[in-house]
Amino acid sequence: MVKSVRLQDRMNGDIHLNLWAGLEDNGDFTINGMDLGSRDSDGDRSEYEWTVTVSRENVPALARLLGSLPDEDVLETVERKWVKVEGEGLDKLIRESDVPSELEMYIR
Repeated sequence: MVKSVRLQDRMNGDIHLNLWAGLEDNGDFTINGMDLGSRDSDGDRSEYEWTVTVSRENVPALARLLGSLPDEDVLETVERKWVKVEGEGLDKLIRESDVPSELEMYIR
């Protein structure tokens, strides 16, 4: 990852919630989420990870969707508009828009 913005890193009881956005080396924009659940009797945690990817050719459309300023890259927009609200709703906005994206999930 070339550049990233941390949107969320907090504990909710024994559950650790993480969310960050980034630009990959190939120019793709990603939102990555990881929730680590409570520990079980063996000390293991449940884990839920997901990634929303917008390919580099669709990043200009994403920047327009997010309201990027003329000389602002998409991560600067995310930092300006989404850090204060811990990224709440950003992935849903992208997935429900006309900007093509892919969702990958991992649950353990």
